[in-house]
Formats: sequence, C-alpha cells, structure tokens
Amino acid sequence: MNAIDKGYLGKCLCLTSTPEVHNDKRRMNIHSMNEEGEFSFAEECQRLCVHRDNIGMTGDTKHKKREAASAVKQRIYHVHQENDIMHMNLNIKAKFPKRDDNIKMRDLYHIRCDPDLGLGKCAMRRIPCACIACRQSLNQLWQSNVDADKQPRYAGHVVDCKYASIMGTYNKWYIVDLVVSDQVANESDIDFIEEVQETILDSISAVFAE
Repeated sequence: MNAIDKGYLGKCLCLTSTPEVHNDKRRMNIHSMNEEGEFSFAEECQRLCVHRDNIGMTGDTKHKKREAASAVKQRIYHVHQENDIMHMNLNIKAKFPKRDDNIKMRDLYHIRCDPDLGLGKCAMRRIPCACIACRQSLNQLWQSNVDADKQPRYAGHVVDCKYASIMGTYNKWYIVDLVVSDQVANESDIDFIEEVQETILDSISAVFAE
C-alpha cells in the first residue's frame, strides 16, 4: 500500500462519524474491540481498496487519460493470514554497509528479495520505481564472480530512470545483510532460524531447477 491508499482509507474511516452514509460502500465498517478478534481491520481495508478499483475511483475524471496510460492496470491486495505464514517471530535485523550517507531502514521503501543474491541478503533503495529503465535494469543477467553491489542490476542508481533528473544518485541500491539479532539468546532460537534458512535454500534450489 502507498500513501494514496492510506489517504483514501483515512477518508473512509472519517465516514463512520457521518450517520447519513451508513449504506455507502466506501464507509469503513466499525466494530467494538474484543479479545476474540472476530473482524479483521486488514480485510476491511482490502474490501475498500478493491471496491475503489472496481468502480474506477483511483482518481478524478480529469485523471482518466493518465490512469489509462499507467503500466499497472490491476492491483491485488493480499491479506496475510497467520495460518499462511510458515515461520513467525524471527529475530532478524538488517545490517547496512558502512556509508557516508548514514542510511537507515526507515529510509528505504523498495525492498527486493532476489534469489541470485543468495541467503541472508536483499537489495533496497529509497523509492520504488517501475519505469521502463528500472525494469530493464532488474532484468539484466547475473554475472558470475562479481560481487552483489557490483552487479549491473544493483550497481548504484539507474542512470536512465524516468526520475533520474530529479533524484540523481539519491535512489541508489543498497545490498543489505540480514543477520540474527542480538536478542537471540538460546540454542533453540538459533536452531529455528537454521531451519528457516534451510527452507529458503530448498525453495531457491527448486526455482533454479525449473
């Protein structure tokens, strides 16, 4: 979800205090809080976003031409269910390379888990972009015997990005190590994390085998 979605959901939430719109499908359903958890706030947000997309309310009528030219024609809002998650409560943290810009996790919104990076690594940058140049950059072949941060996919910023004239090198890629947190205190936690890593490696192997 992005800022536009959050702004839209905020407006839907405001409709709860307006009695005359009880039958409006844009109105967020309200329920009292209880320990049973009978209703899901995430599922309600999903319903509202799907409703908006189905009736073409992503923007005003003056934006129709721009929306028609958009590369993304359909959006799918997925709600994570607890039963769908194989491993939970993992004590993993992101370890950033030492750089002069003092980058932090909260600064990065584009996170890419690339199987070619291997176990325990992911690529991050500040702003997600799906322009033609950025997509072509991510489709470049992986080069053997070349470090991850030197790979054509992730070496610095995308020079031909649609917004390169605005952002310059600001939206460059960072290769981040995912390491076991210092909070892991006992062997059972470490064994659990090793089990998760083995599951990931098996999945990556299956992808490469195909």
